[in-house]
Amino acid sequence: MDRVEAYEPIILVGAGNLATRLGLRLAEKNIQVLQVYNRTPERASALASRIGAQPVAHIRGIDPAGRLFILAVADQAVPELAAALTPLNAPERLFVHTSGSLPSTILAPAFSRYGVFYPLQTFTKNRTPDFNEIPVCVHAAAEADLRVLEALGQRVSRKIYRINDEERAAAHIAAVFANNFTNHLYGIAERLLAENGLPFDLIRPLILETALKVQSESPAPMQTGPARRNDRETIRRHLEALGRHPEWASLYRLITESIQHEDNRLH
Repeated sequence: MDRVEAYEPIILVGAGNLATRLGLRLAEKNIQVLQVYNRTPERASALASRIGAQPVAHIRGIDPAGRLFILAVADQAVPELAAALTPLNAPERLFVHTSGSLPSTILAPAFSRYGVFYPLQTFTKNRTPDFNEIPVCVHAAAEADLRVLEALGQRVSRKIYRINDEERAAAHIAAVFANNFTNHLYGIAERLLAENGLPFDLIRPLILETALKVQSESPAPMQTGPARRNDRETIRRHLEALGRHPEWASLYRLITESIQHEDNRLH
């Protein structure tokens, strides 16, 4: 069976940001989510009520009619949760996690059929991303299960990628650089501006222009700034101005050196 309908209904395990956005998308596309499992009854109920599912707070209450189990939980919770769900292992059931960094094989001790359904995006409670544009990375131990996950992915997104464990780990590291680290640097910039009585709005157009440029061009050739120009005097003044924040100065030096090394590599 490689039709995703054969694996409905779905049991959604988790009620955090990713589980919420994925659950809402599944409901929007009329994909049946039978139950939402979370150890906190209030959280299970809150999400289940939004997607027309039954809330479950105890594993013994999970409906055996479930065919696809999506473990949309924090990475550190996956091994323990998989072990707890082992009694549900059966030939007709497929179990997947949604982690970018964990290998699919972390599920192998618990389940005979397993895989990964990883939406590569940042999810927060107060924002609703366009799921059509979210890359969904799928992998499974068996080709038939991989086709099932592809079919499910195609119902929620326009961008589906077959990516194995090693490739997905590299993609996750890239995402940390592009999103998590960048957002941290935005935070530093915001604090630096505030300390000088300036609004963050001052650099929002700059942030947007940078993000727009990389939609059509490779980032490295578009690098600008004092590090790219090897403007030592400007770099010296910047480091002097950062004297009250040695940790920011260290970051400034490290990133400056990285930019210069990359520029040397290109030229």
